[in-house]
Amino acid sequence: MNQSYPGGPAPENFYPLGANMALKRAAHLRHPFDPRIGPQPGTSIRGEEWMLVRAIRRDGGQVVWVPDAKVQHFIPRARQTEAYLRDWFHGNGELLAKMESKRGLGLFGRPFWLWREWVEYWLRAELGRILSTPEQRLRNLGFSATAWGRLRHYQREASL
Repeated sequence: MNQSYPGGPAPENFYPLGANMALKRAAHLRHPFDPRIGPQPGTSIRGEEWMLVRAIRRDGGQVVWVPDAKVQHFIPRARQTEAYLRDWFHGNGELLAKMESKRGLGLFGRPFWLWREWVEYWLRAELGRILSTPEQRLRNLGFSATAWGRLRHYQREASL
């Protein structure tokens, strides 16, 4: 999440992460989380907070960024692994694919540009084990896993 935004109303392309957000009770009652989205057996799709924020914005609500807010979030060891991060980003990619309306031509029903993106960032992440800083490698791993999640969503969609 880009934390360099100034405090105040957040731009339309800004989406908070669930562990770092608070809602007015009335807004949450009007727009509850969608139980079909979020980690559950058979899917790692994420983004229930994104869908909630989209619904609130459609209803005329506003997202406010408070960069100085303090959040204490305890993350279990099981969620501090590369496997967990990869799974999280796969789910993020699935959500992005669900939200996309245009894909373009592709291979096996999946866009060529997305295959290229996945390969590029996968190679960067793998080569990053020896050539990059841990931060750069994890960023590339996130991009690669997000692209793979999108590809996986399109595969499932095509097989229905």
